[in-house]
Amino acid sequence: MSAGSWATLDARREALARVLQIQERAGVDLINAEEEARIRELIGANTFPDKWSGDEPRADRWLDAVYGDGTEQPILFRELVGS
Repeated sequence: MSAGSWATLDARREALARVLQIQERAGVDLINAEEEARIRELIGANTFPDKWSGDEPRADRWLDAVYGDGTEQPILFRELVGS
């Protein structure tokens, strides 16, 4: 498993914690106990969505545009946004 996949699982843990905090503060159920248990089970098993490996690009990284015909548009001014 790549280092990026651990970050993704950490993000899932953080997102779950935030949902549960909002749920508690608002006094409403956004997810029930069964759903929470399943989410924790999937995180614990390092499960990714169908056909994902955990090596996918992260949402906090800039990517070159890739078009349907396979052509790519590199990021302009990459030095300003990082890689």
